[in-house]
Amino acid sequence: MSWPVQRARDPGGLVLLGINLYVSSILPPPVERPEVPYTFFREQAGAGNVKEVTSQADEVQGEFRRPVKFPPNGPGEAVTPFRTVRPAFADDQLLDLLIEKVNARPIDAGRPLWQTLLIGFGPNLLLVGVFLLIARRAAAAARWRARRW
Repeated sequence: MSWPVQRARDPGGLVLLGINLYVSSILPPPVERPEVPYTFFREQAGAGNVKEVTSQADEVQGEFRRPVKFPPNGPGEAVTPFRTVRPAFADDQLLDLLIEKVNARPIDAGRPLWQTLLIGFGPNLLLVGVFLLIARRAAAAARWRARRW
């Protein structure tokens, strides 16, 4: 007895897979921010070399206006984006300094929610859709064989 061979006539799964791969390839990766000491950041902010700052709790991220070599006297690289942690005991009127000399705003949490959902759940939904498509085709083939006999 030979089983009927069915070919896939619905390229929807492949199209969805292609769209998912394309969208995930065009999204920019998160920016790598080297960590600098808080005192170094404070000196640069006082000198007016900090372009913008984002902060959440004690974590501070930002960009220098001009690339700065860190460590200054070592074999370090010139950095523009940075991150640092403000010590809990620091009482140095940092907020006043930042308001005066820097574009300060809330910390960037990363990708927007819709991008995170698309990247996180997109492949899973595509896989479930392919499984459902296969199950539907198998059920149709079983009905066809049942009608035949």
